[in-house]
Amino acid sequence: MNKDTIKQALLLNGAKCNTKQELFSYFASKLDFPDYFGNNWDAFEEIINDISYKNVVIFYNLEQCLPNDTENKTILFDILNQYNQDNKIVFYYLNSAF
Repeated sequence: MNKDTIKQALLLNGAKCNTKQELFSYFASKLDFPDYFGNNWDAFEEIINDISYKNVVIFYNLEQCLPNDTENKTILFDILNQYNQDNKIVFYYLNSAF
């Protein structure tokens, strides 16, 4: 990934996602989810797969995302990793700030 790609990337801060509901609200806001988003994993996955991304998405402070919720963190990354596998890689992960 080059510097221009990073400059144009959408940045998501894992530290803003302490709970599943905070994560849904944060992603909905940052990725412009439609108003009908149902705040559940099925709706999240559907919308993630329906959105057209113009730039890469860098998800940083990954270790701070859902710190006490391994089950939901696993679901989140299963959805994002499946998206990356089915499409060109859009979501990149960093364990800390940059």
